[in-house]
Amino acid sequence: MGLRLSSAFLQRWLEPPFPEMGQNMPGYQALRDDLGPGNIWYPFQSQCDWDFSSVVEKLELSYHNMKELNHIIDEEMPGRPKFKCEKICIGGESYDFHFREVIPCIRALFGDPRYSGRLVFAPERHYRDAGCTTQVFGEMYTGKWWWSVQQSLELRKPGATVLPLIISSDKTQLTHFRLKSAYPVYLSIGNIPKDIRSKPTQQAQMLMGYIPATQLKQITNQAARRRALGNLFHSCMCKLLNPIESYGVTGIAMATGDGIWYRCHPILATFIGDYPKQLLVTCTYNGKCPKCTVPRGELGTDTRFPLRNFGAAVVRCHDAGLKPTYHPFWERLPYANIFLSITPDILHQLHQGVLKHLVRWLAALRSGEIDARCSRLPPNHNARYFHKGITWLSKLTGKEHKDIARIILGVVVDLSLPGVQSSARLTRAVRALLNFIYLRTTSYRLDQECIPRDKFKDEYKQMTTWLERQEAMHQHAAFIEWCNCGHLALSTPLTYPHPNLMLHPFLTIHPSEKGITFGALFNRYGAVDFQDALADFIVQHNYPELSASVARRHANNTLIPFRKVSIFHRVKFTNRGDTVQKTVDVLHIRPEACNHHGDTIPGRFDTMLVKDGSRFRVAQIRVVFQLPSSRPAPPTDLAYVEWFSPLSTPNKTHGMYQISRSYRNNRHLASIIPLAEILNGAI
Repeated sequence: MGLRLSSAFLQRWLEPPFPEMGQNMPGYQALRDDLGPGNIWYPFQSQCDWDFSSVVEKLELSYHNMKELNHIIDEEMPGRPKFKCEKICIGGESYDFHFREVIPCIRALFGDPRYSGRLVFAPERHYRDAGCTTQVFGEMYTGKWWWSVQQSLELRKPGATVLPLIISSDKTQLTHFRLKSAYPVYLSIGNIPKDIRSKPTQQAQMLMGYIPATQLKQITNQAARRRALGNLFHSCMCKLLNPIESYGVTGIAMATGDGIWYRCHPILATFIGDYPKQLLVTCTYNGKCPKCTVPRGELGTDTRFPLRNFGAAVVRCHDAGLKPTYHPFWERLPYANIFLSITPDILHQLHQGVLKHLVRWLAALRSGEIDARCSRLPPNHNARYFHKGITWLSKLTGKEHKDIARIILGVVVDLSLPGVQSSARLTRAVRALLNFIYLRTTSYRLDQECIPRDKFKDEYKQMTTWLERQEAMHQHAAFIEWCNCGHLALSTPLTYPHPNLMLHPFLTIHPSEKGITFGALFNRYGAVDFQDALADFIVQHNYPELSASVARRHANNTLIPFRKVSIFHRVKFTNRGDTVQKTVDVLHIRPEACNHHGDTIPGRFDTMLVKDGSRFRVAQIRVVFQLPSSRPAPPTDLAYVEWFSPLSTPNKTHGMYQISRSYRNNRHLASIIPLAEILNGAI
């Protein structure tokens, strides 16, 4: 769930970091000068060559020109740092460790022109009120950690720019053959806002290396094998992060995408991983908390325990130790506290933990009824339709668990329980668990781009080469966009969302069907009172001062000079006032039809939320149409809707509104409204 503030109060760092070494020429301008005038598509000859190479690289066509194309991408096109490969010997066996140098990776992220204008260079404090009594935490730069580290660096030398390093890792399957896998290590920086970092298409997460995923079966002693695996991980991470040991203190000059230099201090801020990876990183035993000193027997209780002491942990790792690990990778990293850097594992702890057990609990009560209710829910653009239910599903992903969380509360309302028990306690328990999940999650997305998984022998070399070429293509595409437009889509100042930001509905250029008669609207779309509702709308538009009874008499005498309208089967809603316009919601208005196989496709008429004066009301949309263009008034984009009862007071048990269909003279209460009055879909 998101948090929107009507006003934001900021407390910035007193003196923002000042640029170091003057100002350099912006990145894309320098690249254009190096290439020379006239051909922004270089090393390609023309735009056609560039467009074709983009398509060929994605299709991976196997013909003789592919070698030449790959040579151009690998050797002549600027990209991100190249991968290296070193041999690691353990127990008499050697393993390949593919990695990138961390400083060039950080420089590539910090200096990417796509992020210029959105980078944050100093911490801030956000408050909900002018008295600064309630602090709000959202982005990384609004947290206490950045502010504290900034203070420590300023005491040594003013003008420091903190680069919070975000490290993440998770086991990934590389091939469908021989079950080969690896542990990729990803890098990002907290200076990039989270709305960019959470989008895989923006490439704000950089693959830094592949830690060998070996079981070390040649080591027969299990305890020795576990220690060797832990030491392998920490030694690889030491190899990756060793350069920031000195630069975190002294700083290193780096330029942003617009050519401004800063004295940057790369410091480990966050490590993201599942519970086994958290234990491995913090050198903690299984069953222990990686962040605090809670005993194993008191896990899950409300008692608060102190956080682990970083300094004491370093000493004990050398002496008695929390776990026998030889030189943890974070041992000498400046200003880093590995225990504070561990983040909650939302996927496994909440979605695949709490919610998974909730579904199993409900399945044990009434699995058949739960599945039947899921199948009866109306389809909605923002809610997944489980036509066979949810209790039989297995191996669910995080996205599927979030889809279940959207509908599960409505499914259990008034659920009949064994033994004539009231469902109120069940409903309150489900709502409490959902509140716990939503209040502890922020907006995040864990999409994995589909990568080639072939049966070649050298999977690591194949993966790193493929990734380097993809990054080079993306880099060159952004450069060409800058040359043509003079700016990039992301290079706009950081703004906060307006609390009253509304969605904007729009239709396609051409209608889905033209010349639909009023009789066809009655038979196919269920618009029983379409003609009467249209007459009422015309009278209300022309004579808004008339009372309801007088307007009804005028409507009976209103002659409609046409009998056909153009119909639209979809209405899209976009967040027009946001930084990047995107489709947020879609309404479907579709009558029953047959596909090319002769199978019947049921009709779909979505429900939505409508602004009814100063209130909101739910309605079902039946027809979206346009009046003939020869009619100057009323508005041409209209919708025929059937109303539900007005919203009253939320139910005390589940907190939702209970509504029913509205009737007049034993018929659905219907009317025609301007399309602009529809806010969004509802379920």
